[in-house]
Order: sequence, then structure tokens, then C-alpha cells
Amino acid sequence: MRAWRAQAREGAVRVHAAPNGGAAARVGLSTAGIRGAVERNRLRRRLREAARPLLPGAEGYDLIVSAGVEALRVPFAELAREVGEATGRAIERARLPRGGQGRPAGQNGGDHPPSRGTIAPHPGATP
Repeated sequence: MRAWRAQAREGAVRVHAAPNGGAAARVGLSTAGIRGAVERNRLRRRLREAARPLLPGAEGYDLIVSAGVEALRVPFAELAREVGEATGRAIERARLPRGGQGRPAGQNGGDHPPSRGTIAPHPGATP
């Protein structure tokens, strides 16, 4: 299983993004919890069309766009806006070190305690 680097959610839509090392954007669609084939395929078509205009700006990234049954009740213009905003934030977070945490790996901000897994010496211990 691939470890996805960043995700963002907007309304009924969730987008996962990770660099793919290529020149093209690749998009996967996920329809969560929709049992009927007609509704599932209708949602896939709506998500595909909402994501299509975003592909030129997503070059070099793999995207998974997922939504549940609530996305079928949203007007298409709103769904397209949600997909666009979530995609933009997910790609922005994927560009940051450590999946969008905002700090380069290994830096904890100076005054923060060491991260979990690091053994810090006891304040009264002698070297």
C-alpha cells in the first residue's frame, strides 16, 4: 500500500495527493458507501468532470478524489468548487516536507520537547 503524502477535505470531497515523479497528473476516483451501480457511476462521472480542468495544474502528482453519497445531492458547480479547493490544498500540502506539517524533517521548532521516540536525558542525570 502506498503511503499518501497529503490530504485535504472540502465539503463532501476528500483529495489525497502525492508526487509521482512524472510529468503528468494521474487521478483515481473513489466512491465510498454507494451500493447502487447507477449512483456510483453517476458520482464517478461527476467527480471526473469536476477534476478534469484541474489536471494541467496538478502535473507531477497522483491524486485520489473521493466522495460519498452526499456529493450526489450537491449542485455540480458547488461540487466542482469543492474538488478544486481540496485539490489545491492537498497539492500545496504535498509540496511541504513531511506531508504538510509545515516544518522540515528533523526540526521541531526550537522550544518544543523532543518528538516521541527520542530519548532525552533526565534533567538530574550526570553524563
